[in-house]
Amino acid sequence: MKKYDYSKIKPLNKPKKKLSVMQTRLLKEHSKYHSEKHIEMMKKLMLDGYCLQQAHTISSKLVGK
Repeated sequence: MKKYDYSKIKPLNKPKKKLSVMQTRLLKEHSKYHSEKHIEMMKKLMLDGYCLQQAHTISSKLVGK
């Protein structure tokens, strides 16, 4: 796994215990085009408070497509 300092990107939301219905639906749609590793990384970041777009950017730089 690549090293990427994503401390420059601040989470937009507060950490959550589970994803909302909308976030789950968006991730499911997104998973058609990306690897399982990429999606798992995004899910972890979204639970940490990052929005979908931020999580995608970070995940793409760390894991790839």
